[in-house]
Amino acid sequence: MLETAIVAKCQYQLTDVRILPTGRAIAETLRGMRMINIYAPSGTTRRTEREDLYNVELTDLLQDASTHTLLAGDFKCVMHPIITTG
Repeated sequence: MLETAIVAKCQYQLTDVRILPTGRAIAETLRGMRMINIYAPSGTTRRTEREDLYNVELTDLLQDASTHTLLAGDFKCVMHPIITTG
């Protein structure tokens, strides 16, 4: 199973921690800010899995987001076909 993580100093308490069953995203609240970290599947063979992550799974984590949200991670986004190989 794949797991993502968020690191915070121990003096800060993380609340409302939620992890997707796939382990591809984690969300929590720290001092009023919602932080979400994702790790999307890569490659053409996992295109459907990647689309499900963005269109279905992440919507559960984003609906709880406050007005202050930090979304980070490895999105596996290709901005232009020329930067792809193989």
